[in-house]
Amino acid sequence: MMIVIIGGMHRSGSTFTFNIAREILANQGGVSIATADSLERGLASDDSVRNLIIKTHNPEPLITSLIKKEAFYCICTIRKPEDAVASWMRTFEHDFETSIAIIKSWLEWYRLVFNHVLQIDYETIDLYPLFAILRIQKYLVGRINLIDAIKLRRKYDKKRLKRHYDALKEAEGTINMGFSYYDSETFLHRRHISSIKSRPAQADLTYEQILFIREHLNGFVDQEGAIEKNATN
Repeated sequence: MMIVIIGGMHRSGSTFTFNIAREILANQGGVSIATADSLERGLASDDSVRNLIIKTHNPEPLITSLIKKEAFYCICTIRKPEDAVASWMRTFEHDFETSIAIIKSWLEWYRLVFNHVLQIDYETIDLYPLFAILRIQKYLVGRINLIDAIKLRRKYDKKRLKRHYDALKEAEGTINMGFSYYDSETFLHRRHISSIKSRPAQADLTYEQILFIREHLNGFVDQEGAIEKNATN
């Protein structure tokens, strides 16, 4: 049995990596899926198949400990934090301070596990999705399959997904989480892809707000707002 934790930063492409991992493991003995912060809840999903994927942004200490011991596979997507804050606010209409707190909490967790995970940058997913897919294939099954990867690249094309999920209706097969609802198989929200061309924080936030984010995330980001390489030490 393979247990995979999808634990990326909010609004950084983690749902893309979840779906690619799900598709790959479906052909490796089957896979059950769960969006959960605890191992117990994740294990409560379908146990008739070989593999399990747990998607979380805030895993419990037990999951974190097992990632550090490399008992689990874990894929973490990362993004410039101020861009993630702006995207979170725009997509789910959360307030500025709460959005910063959410991203900071994730960075604090990521500091604990960064050298035990497959890290994929949002820019890679956004601009070079085929390369991201090949990296996930190699990580999970130890080899690449270019034909399968190309098929997945086409299936999860950003433009195609946006057209489909912009029209998502709440019905059987969707899960309502209060402020939004999502597809129970792909975990993609009705407003998940807010724009085809990714928007930097400067498109939505003032200069003062961006400086505030960088100051509030001091120790995690550099002067340009990128995640500090030594922020995980």
